[in-house]
Amino acid sequence: MVIPYHSFSKLSLSKKLIAFALFVSGVSLLLSAIGFAGSQYLNFKLSSRQKLQAVAAVFAHQNSAALSFQDAEAATESLFILESMKPVLWAGIYDTEGARLAAFERGSGEPAPNVYSPQQVFPEEHLVAVEPVRWKGELLGWFVIRTDESEFYRNMTDFGVFASILLLLALTVSWVMAVRLQKTVLKPIRTLAAAAQKVSSQQDYSVRVETDARDETGLLFDTFNKMLGRIETSNRELAEARDQALEASSTKSMFLANMSHEIRTPMNGIIGMTRLALNTELNHVQRDYLTMVSESADALLCIINDILDFSKIEAGLLELDPHPFNLRSVVDQVMKSLAVRAHQKHLELLFKVSPEVPSNLIMDSTRIRQILINLVGNAIKFTPDGEVALQITADEIQGNKIRLHIAVSDTGIGIPKDKQSAIFGSFAQADTSTTREFGGTGLGLSISSFLVDLMNGRIWVESEPGQGSTFHVVLEGQINNAADSKLPPQSILRGKSALVVDDNATNRRLLDELLKRWGVIPTLAESGGEAIRMVREASLPFDFLLLDVNMPGMDGFTVAEKLGGESPITLMLSSSDLSSDTARCRELGIDYYMTKPIGENELAGALRQLAGEERRQSSRSAEALATPQLSGLRVLLAEDNPVNQALAIALLEQMSLDVTVVGNGAEAVKMVRRNRFDFVLMDVQMPEMDGFQATQKIRELEPDKAKIPIIALTAHAIKGDRERCLEAGMDEYVSKPIDPEILKLTILGLGLQGPEGAERPPVEENRESPEPGPESSNGTALVTIDREGFLKRAGGSAKVVEMVKSQLLKQLEPAGARLKKAVAESDASEVKAAAHAFRGMVANLGAPELTELLRAVEEAAAAEQRIPTVLQLDEIDRITAAFRNAVEALHV
Repeated sequence: MVIPYHSFSKLSLSKKLIAFALFVSGVSLLLSAIGFAGSQYLNFKLSSRQKLQAVAAVFAHQNSAALSFQDAEAATESLFILESMKPVLWAGIYDTEGARLAAFERGSGEPAPNVYSPQQVFPEEHLVAVEPVRWKGELLGWFVIRTDESEFYRNMTDFGVFASILLLLALTVSWVMAVRLQKTVLKPIRTLAAAAQKVSSQQDYSVRVETDARDETGLLFDTFNKMLGRIETSNRELAEARDQALEASSTKSMFLANMSHEIRTPMNGIIGMTRLALNTELNHVQRDYLTMVSESADALLCIINDILDFSKIEAGLLELDPHPFNLRSVVDQVMKSLAVRAHQKHLELLFKVSPEVPSNLIMDSTRIRQILINLVGNAIKFTPDGEVALQITADEIQGNKIRLHIAVSDTGIGIPKDKQSAIFGSFAQADTSTTREFGGTGLGLSISSFLVDLMNGRIWVESEPGQGSTFHVVLEGQINNAADSKLPPQSILRGKSALVVDDNATNRRLLDELLKRWGVIPTLAESGGEAIRMVREASLPFDFLLLDVNMPGMDGFTVAEKLGGESPITLMLSSSDLSSDTARCRELGIDYYMTKPIGENELAGALRQLAGEERRQSSRSAEALATPQLSGLRVLLAEDNPVNQALAIALLEQMSLDVTVVGNGAEAVKMVRRNRFDFVLMDVQMPEMDGFQATQKIRELEPDKAKIPIIALTAHAIKGDRERCLEAGMDEYVSKPIDPEILKLTILGLGLQGPEGAERPPVEENRESPEPGPESSNGTALVTIDREGFLKRAGGSAKVVEMVKSQLLKQLEPAGARLKKAVAESDASEVKAAAHAFRGMVANLGAPELTELLRAVEEAAAAEQRIPTVLQLDEIDRITAAFRNAVEALHV
């Protein structure tokens, strides 16, 4: 039986050796037996023929006389002697005519032929001899004799049996010798294999194998030992090099972080003083020089920020912080913050969040913001003219899981195919020449790629040189089902008509889709002249006119001026945020002025306001907070910040609650001990005694006091805060800035019931008509005010808004002074507390540019890192001044 190769390869080495020995022995013996049998066969045939021919010659000679005289009797008698020759089957004497004279036939055998001819052919396997019968040279006839071959075949069978026995015996001997031989041969190999397995499993390269052999196995052992020695030495050197590299990387990352902070300190002074100088009277040459200094300083600061982020990534200090956030608000803020850079290059900056994408998600909004800023900022940098567009869609939504698809496209320089994979590496750019046109560190895409990987996402690019690029990011997220994820219905806008005037086709398409989604009937025009014609020729007047300022031939202001009293309600859309534009709007009586890119919430709010819904909506929002179930409940508010106090009191009173306020945790404990409250709203971070400590103290009071429900209020809203609050003994958790609906639902979730017959405090309604107007004035482009969110947090009450604004403006200077004093005294805990309080106060109005900076200070102080005082304090002062201007200009 032949063993297949794949089966043979699975055998152990010992079995392979035995099988090989048996195979060689068996084949050798078999070939020998076949050769011997063949030789015997040929010899037998030859000798048998020779013997038979000799017998035939003798009988032909003896019967020559009988054949000559045709004496059949004598001839028959002479053949009788063949009876004693058992192999002979028959014999015959034939005359020249072929007639048989006499014959011998064995009774049980084959009969002799009656006639014979010299041309007669006998079968090859028959042993037949023919001898001519002559007398004195004359041919008288033939003698033919035939013998039996059975004896030959019996001999061959006997030989086969003998050969088989011999083969089996030889194979047995070969197997015994192979078994003994393989033990001798395989012993060193098995020793070597065991040593190799030990080295592999235990990673112990100090193992050595001993042998006294002087043959090839001894050489193999010596080579194996030398190899292990070299590997052991190499591993030791590699481990030392790895440790040195890790230490060097950590040192480098810390050095980069420290150097970034140190460089940012004087950089902030340069930027701040340059901008102050630009606000003074300068001639055009001085202004050009200082503008170049300012732009260069901004570019250098971006590079420093990239290096700082990269150093954090290399040091492994970057972690995700999933939390609830509003995607559309984040996108609006990012695009607004990048609008200035785009408009300076005369680029159209567009964005669209598809309607199927929920607004409220649970992801790390800070990292998403960073990815968007890097990708969109990169697109702006590498696009000389044209447009940059951001589009966010949902690839898949299953339950509360969503796969976000972010696409950033531009009309820029494009990226060659051979550079597309390299641009996501550190310090890499498509143009690596020293004379390249576009600056930067090349870290933006590397940081984005790292963040996407950290969020289990995917990033790639599609691009052709000279035809622009599209960067794609796919991220897995979770939908926040606890919040309303969709834009509010725009019922008042349904059926309205709008004329959209913009020379950019993409912008027209986006506004067209957005207006149709709200039930508005849009008409599109690509120039001012076409818009004037459409307004004048329309059978029914348009309700709204969305008018782009920057158009070739005839700009938006000229269109509005020519239309005059014919103009519908006008929203002026501009790619700049210049105070001269706002003044021109007021001169022309334009109803609303907005800076591109336009957010969905922002545009919807403006249209609703212009359609006359804002006042009614504000009135209804206050009524919506009032809940009979909560009427008359007594709540203790523990909050140290006056602004947050004012806002929280207004919201709680609108919910028909009886509010008592204390300024720290110690006072909260005293009030709970002395009075009866239905629940406590406890700020986590307060002076003297924080919320956690106060909660522990309350839980240690007598049983009827210790069971009071406590809701935590914190501005952190990071991963683990809820669990920490619950572990401290609090019942619920609400993050700042406070969402009125979430606060109301949280209070209702406590299952409390107000006393029957309690009078419901009157709800303050906003009876003032809204005054549309720009939310930013000169110098306010640095901050983004969440007007709608602030109005919502104020319960829609204009009185509450003005009260909170007043408190906020009063507290800005003390909050900044407290932070500066803590930094000057190097008091990390006080720096953390001051930054936290400042951030919690400002966050009510959004202002991510200021809150994120304060968050960075707070986190640095919490980690006891060195605080870059000059940089961050000057930056905070600069943005706080812009924030103050924006708050003062805010109208509801």
